Amino acid sequence: MSATLLTRASNLVKADADRIMTIAQTTDPLVKKAIYTLAARVRALGTAEDAIHLQWDDGHILCGVTQPKRFWVRWTLNALNWTDIVCQSCVHVWTHPSNGKER
Repeated sequence: MSATLLTRASNLVKADADRIMTIAQTTDPLVKKAIYTLAARVRALGTAEDAIHLQWDDGHILCGVTQPKRFWVRWTLNALNWTDIVCQSCVHVWTHPSNGKER
């Protein structure tokens, strides 16, 4: 990779996720996946504190957070569509059940 491309990627880290997505549309295909991943991470960092956590009826939060600001008790499949506001760790636990709670 060229120094210019690395500098450009570094500058993108400081930009908001929407701008990253716009630039990704015109970037070299080899770097496109990395930029999309970066945009997802930037979005996740921006909403981590205000994320809506998924909660079982018994009060257990799927991702293990003890005092969430916002939670959703009887969630629907719409939680899969709202990646920008729903805790992705909760979604992962829900969609990849193990020997723990399965509902």
